[in-house]
Amino acid sequence: MGTLLLCWLLGQAPPDFDPSQFEGPDETEVEAPGLEENFDEPTPAPPPPQEVAPVPALTQDPKPQIRRVRAGRGSLATAERDGPKAELPEVEPSGPEVVTESATRERLQARADALARGDFEAADVALQELLEVKRSLGIRNMLVAAGVVLREAQVALQQDQIDLAVERAQAAGRLAPDLPAAHWMAMTTLVRQDFTQVVQIGAAFADLLVAWTTAFRNAVTFWAWAFGSFLLGLAILIVGYAVLQVFKYLPYPAHDLSLGLPGVLGMGELTLALLVLIALPMALGFGLWVSVAVALAVVLPYQSLTERFISAVFALALAFTPVALQQLGAFVLFHGSETDVLASALGESLASRERALLDALSEDARPEHRRLLAQVRAHRARQSGDLVAAKRHYAQVLGLAPDDPQSLNNWAVLAYLEEAGREAKDAFRRAAKASQLVEPRLNLSLLLADEGKFEEADALLLEARALDPKLTAEFTESDGARASAQRLLEVPLPDSLLWSHIGDHPPEQEQALVAELWTPIGGRTQVGWYPFVVGVLAVLSVFFLRMRRRLSTACGKCGRPAGRAKQPICEQCVSVFVTAVAVEPKMRLEKEAEVRSYQRRRRWTERLLGPMGLGLAWNDRPLQGVFFAFGILLCGAGLLLLPLLGVSAWRIYVGPEARQAAVFAIGSAMLVTSAWSLLKSWER
Repeated sequence: MGTLLLCWLLGQAPPDFDPSQFEGPDETEVEAPGLEENFDEPTPAPPPPQEVAPVPALTQDPKPQIRRVRAGRGSLATAERDGPKAELPEVEPSGPEVVTESATRERLQARADALARGDFEAADVALQELLEVKRSLGIRNMLVAAGVVLREAQVALQQDQIDLAVERAQAAGRLAPDLPAAHWMAMTTLVRQDFTQVVQIGAAFADLLVAWTTAFRNAVTFWAWAFGSFLLGLAILIVGYAVLQVFKYLPYPAHDLSLGLPGVLGMGELTLALLVLIALPMALGFGLWVSVAVALAVVLPYQSLTERFISAVFALALAFTPVALQQLGAFVLFHGSETDVLASALGESLASRERALLDALSEDARPEHRRLLAQVRAHRARQSGDLVAAKRHYAQVLGLAPDDPQSLNNWAVLAYLEEAGREAKDAFRRAAKASQLVEPRLNLSLLLADEGKFEEADALLLEARALDPKLTAEFTESDGARASAQRLLEVPLPDSLLWSHIGDHPPEQEQALVAELWTPIGGRTQVGWYPFVVGVLAVLSVFFLRMRRRLSTACGKCGRPAGRAKQPICEQCVSVFVTAVAVEPKMRLEKEAEVRSYQRRRRWTERLLGPMGLGLAWNDRPLQGVFFAFGILLCGAGLLLLPLLGVSAWRIYVGPEARQAAVFAIGSAMLVTSAWSLLKSWER
């Protein structure tokens, strides 16, 4: 009886123990990842002696799927080394249970109780324990806990307890690094505490930008807004530039046509006819984008070299519009997709609806999809305490990718919880060798220290500190009295796997969305045919460009059509201002007035268009004009689409001041760019 009790306390089987009679009906034994057998096999063959032995399957204890280990460093090694002791009292083991996400609720409740009775020291201890549970389980965001702490920061701020508000806001940022509201609160409270602490304020602002632009769910929303603003601003710029070039250059192709068709139509009538030709596709329902392409094709042979370059770039952008809409559709269709469900599953907890959606996902024929789905399910099973299911899913991942370091580390943690220390160490070594991850090095150093191999453990700590000083410091400074099973670190699932699946959605949904976005600008023109239309117009433009020497250009004095000489001047200006032929004074005065009027119109048109950035494009600085115009239009499109950022679930707890700050920042950038463009247009 004493031997059986001791074996139960240590989590080991007695010599005559048959585990098969206690195993559940659905449990399967999984080999360690050092072997190269198929992980999907239900009962793998025993490995050769020199290879890693299979880890015993979990048996059904009085508490299924929860193993107990003895507290303190080196407890397992000591238990195995010392062997059973004869007289051992029959008491409940004092070692801690394996940490699961239920521990977060316990720590939150303990912290709430401590705050209710005014024990702030105990509340801080519970908060530190929350952070340790987060690190141990590889939980990226404790959203509920961060929300509670963030609310405490808001209350402290209302009571003018600035130092406490700063502390709570920074703690919320550590609990949920992907929550922008936490970093925003930290930044604003630091400013109120002391606006001269530029380094701390800048660090909080940097954390805010990182949370918005790199965390997967935030980044999907942010980059959809940024990409949409870019496309909208570019579209308005192309249309504005095309209209500007039409009004600037359309009289000259009309003049050339009037020379080729003498006595039929004059220059004014042909200018009107060309305008009708440009607007005809839009009037017939073929869309604005076809008319814009026609406009650029008509005026391209008459433009300067820089203007032709800009027109060619814009024509290429027009041709790639269907591709751009398809890329934008990937962000739009993300919401509600399988990738969205997988990203939701990596949160702190799952509601019943999201859990059902995750269970309903099917494993298709693609290994990448099966691997990602198995990793997410393993992550959820480990956090909920279902160690058997977690190990089965990680075994499936390692069957597809035997050297996946993240899964190797997390499989090794589960192996250690099953008291298979040798297999766990082997897997930690493989994970550390195959990657630059810090967690397997820290985990292996902990196990080696338990065995008294301090030199090797210190060497691993030095490697980990060089890779990630912050995580290594938090790990080494954590509570050393806790059992090793509670200190082992899980590796969170990297966002790169989710990004690689962001375009996974049914093709019919993508086609329907692209058609819906294309119709307002493309009309009845088929999406697939539009690049071909742009290509045909480009070929015609190049054909007329080769005849450029025979085409007219603007007179440098009065703007009338002139030949392309070294200094193009029309015949009237030549006779009045260049040749020595006597000219009637009245004619000369009229011509001078015409020249002054033309120059005045050019100058004031440039100044009036200056705030929009297109003034410089009207005259001799088209690149600067396009640059300023795009900056202004990009800011305007960003302000227009700013409400789209509200679709992110991470915008909870965000007050109106954050939105006001975003509007102020974007609006200020828009005004500065517009003022700069206006100053440039008044330089001469």
